[in-house]
Amino acid sequence: MGNGRLSPTFHDPRFQIRIAVVVLGSDMEAACDYLLRHVLPELEDLCVGLGATLMVMDMDQRVRTILTGDDLDAPGANRPYVIGLIGDRDPMAAQPEPDAELQRRFPWLRQTAEPHRHMVDAALIEEIIADPVRASHAFFYTTGQDNPATISYGNSTRPESPAAALRKRIRANGFALRDGCSDPETLSRYMREDLIAAIDRQLSHAGVETSIEADRRRHRAFAASRCRAYVANESYLHILDEYVAGSPTGDGDGRGLVITGESGAGKSALVAYWSERYRREHPGAFLIEHYIGADSAGGDHFPIMRRIMAEIRERYAIDEPLPSDAREIEEALPLWLGNVQKEHLLVIIDALDRLSEPSQALAWLPEYLQPHLRVIVATSGDGTLEQLRERGWSELHVLPLRIEERREIVRRYFRTSERIVSADDVQRFSRDAGSANPLFLRTRLQEIGRYASSSKLNERIDYFLEARDLDDLFERILIRLEQEHGRELAGDVLALIWASSNGLSEFELAGCCAAHGDSLSRLLDALEHHLISHRGQLAFFHDRMRAAVERRYVLAGERSAAVLHRRLAAYFGTLPAGLRRAEEEPWQLQRAEEWSALCRSIADIPMFMALSSPGGNHRLLAYWLAIGNRFDPADVYRESLACFEEGRSEHELVVPLGALGRFFSDAGRYAEAEGYCARVLELQERTLGDSHADVAATLDYLATLHYHTGRGAEATSLLRRALVIRERILGPEHLSIARNLADLGAGLYAMGEFDEAERRLSDALAIGGRQEASGLPVVAMILNNLGALRIATGSYAAAVSYFEKARRINRFLFGPEHPEVASNLVNHAFALQAQGSTGAAEELYRSALAISEKALGPHHPQVAITLTNLGALRRDAGDMSEAEALFSRALNIRRRVFGSDNLETLDSMKRLGYVLKRRGDYAGAMRLYEESVRGYEKLCGPAYPDAEQLRISMQEMPRVR
Repeated sequence: MGNGRLSPTFHDPRFQIRIAVVVLGSDMEAACDYLLRHVLPELEDLCVGLGATLMVMDMDQRVRTILTGDDLDAPGANRPYVIGLIGDRDPMAAQPEPDAELQRRFPWLRQTAEPHRHMVDAALIEEIIADPVRASHAFFYTTGQDNPATISYGNSTRPESPAAALRKRIRANGFALRDGCSDPETLSRYMREDLIAAIDRQLSHAGVETSIEADRRRHRAFAASRCRAYVANESYLHILDEYVAGSPTGDGDGRGLVITGESGAGKSALVAYWSERYRREHPGAFLIEHYIGADSAGGDHFPIMRRIMAEIRERYAIDEPLPSDAREIEEALPLWLGNVQKEHLLVIIDALDRLSEPSQALAWLPEYLQPHLRVIVATSGDGTLEQLRERGWSELHVLPLRIEERREIVRRYFRTSERIVSADDVQRFSRDAGSANPLFLRTRLQEIGRYASSSKLNERIDYFLEARDLDDLFERILIRLEQEHGRELAGDVLALIWASSNGLSEFELAGCCAAHGDSLSRLLDALEHHLISHRGQLAFFHDRMRAAVERRYVLAGERSAAVLHRRLAAYFGTLPAGLRRAEEEPWQLQRAEEWSALCRSIADIPMFMALSSPGGNHRLLAYWLAIGNRFDPADVYRESLACFEEGRSEHELVVPLGALGRFFSDAGRYAEAEGYCARVLELQERTLGDSHADVAATLDYLATLHYHTGRGAEATSLLRRALVIRERILGPEHLSIARNLADLGAGLYAMGEFDEAERRLSDALAIGGRQEASGLPVVAMILNNLGALRIATGSYAAAVSYFEKARRINRFLFGPEHPEVASNLVNHAFALQAQGSTGAAEELYRSALAISEKALGPHHPQVAITLTNLGALRRDAGDMSEAEALFSRALNIRRRVFGSDNLETLDSMKRLGYVLKRRGDYAGAMRLYEESVRGYEKLCGPAYPDAEQLRISMQEMPRVR
């Protein structure tokens, strides 16, 4: 079987792991099935984690690649690993003879040395072991043991068996051979050990590829697949060039560029071609290409945002972790974009309309683009286009192809594919109205190209030129596939790919279908132009093919969507817990609305670990949201963990417990999160000692949870412990000590312990100041905290001095319109306001608001902070009308970003309620007060001071009918 049938041009061979399975002996059929169902999926997960692709080669690929010596053209780069399974029973029945060309090159393939011998597999093994160069890439396994040349039975002897003789030759020629693989567990262990070591050697030779490099390679490969036979339109390219160049000073106008056009109009090809040209003409340009189709299923916007931040982090060597949960990612993106100040960052996002429905709302895409940022997106969706038009984005509409462009594409296609058609045929293609759509034209050419040297050429040209539109064209392709490969097989394979989350590899398809391996391989060969391979998983090249499959095989009633999703869930449920199972099984169960099965799947601790991520638990949270109130995750994971703990050491429990803590923290269930993190701390202290760096990190996390629940004293106690550990491990001058001291100082300040807070912050400032440039961001943060402390102690002039110093550092680091500068302005304004300089304070607040709205958009939490401070100033000045408007905006932002059960949202409710009360709107004030009290009781308990204060205010409020 063969995964990923695209041209090698689209893949870096260093990161392809090709495996050829050769089976000799019917008693090894079960071993082969176990290999495909259990061992290879686990290895596929390993390869994915290392940025590589696992490919399992089918019969035709094995023969051609191994026997022709093509795999030796690049030694060590992409030579296939051969797994030979050698049994002792009668060989399997022979398969069809190899094609005439291979028989001509290798005459011995026509010979059968022994009756019933599996000709091709036996010949492959003989060819492999005859070449010692292949020894490092071949592994053989057998159920038997070496036997003597003859075995005596009384007065008679039995000759050595062919299998025993073959085993001897394998060993004699220096190849690895594992005997005694009589049970699946033994075979699995041996194959895993051998292949993991081999994969590790290959990838070590290739060099370590970071996740960012893997992302770049994948998206560049996808872009290359879109450019075949593309004919450049200079007017489009000029528009893109002009947009990126911006104004004469090089600054943008805060707007992006959206490329529009009907489905198949060539938008992806245009941005892919232009991006490659721009990269050649501007070496070193900061360009991020993200093709949503490269991930096959589209998905949400978080991977795009995290990838942009990761690229910025690497580009500028920022020593800061990427944000973890969904809310932090959305808040942080504009701040990370603010780090780009001295060059242009060009972000290209293709197929915006393929994102999931919530992500198409585009709230995550900055509404105002900072001066050094350029964003180009392509979409066919009316919804996304209308939103971008409302933002004032420029628009480039891709028009149908002109006749001369069609003619050039036809000539170029047949020239690159080495097919020959007549000048009349070129004219027929070019003049047909349907060929004005690039996808329509390219798909026709690919289909007809299959018959270019056939007597059926004219017939097939007529057949495909009769197609009325793209839907009709893809319908005819499906009919052709059914005629050549059978309706049952074609429909089953295509429907399963349609039902998958991220595509299916060939051996996954083989596991789900009752198809012979060669039949499946021939069908996938015929689908080559209509599929794209990502990590070895085959998905549809274009949504129009997907839509045609849905109409013909799913909506027509042949195969219900629910049945397909259950089939795939059942298949992936048999695999070991890992990345592939985690990608597909829960997703399939959700689509099939099998809620109990979905709960069992994501509750299983190994599956939970495969789904969980330190970078955010978006998938897990989405599944629990879909499950709703049917099951409580706290109860489910408590029971699942109890089963998982049996027979496991304390060391094995630390990582799952930490992951559960992060999950419940991301879900806003801090009590459950604290319980799991406290267990982690207990286990770490018992197994690692109380002075380990991991213990300090857990103390930090627990401190954050305590702050979330209003327990500042406990939080600062934990930070003190973490500080002692870090000083013991890192010494007193490490930058981590400065950060720890800054956090502790901020906590002490919040508790009113001003003297110690000042000492801690001053110590942090001294350490940060001795770190030179690397310490500047920390120094700016500490100066802000010291300024806040000076305000609390009434030293307003000193506070202003600290805020001005922090602003100078941030202007130097990030430029004058960075959100950090806006934050400094807010703090400065607050100090002036406390001094009574309300006019100057208001001016700074409004300047900060303008910067924040420009850099972050009008719905960012930092905007809400400035609105709140400005609202308080207008309230104190007696302007209740503007105060109400400002507090109302802040509350709307916080509800939208944080939800109602959040301390900042509750603070905005309380402030707005007070203003409504002052304006005589007692009913509105009472509603907000009641909601605030319920929120405080839920998050912090009934005795929380703010809740008590609100209850008193509610009692004092006039009765409202």
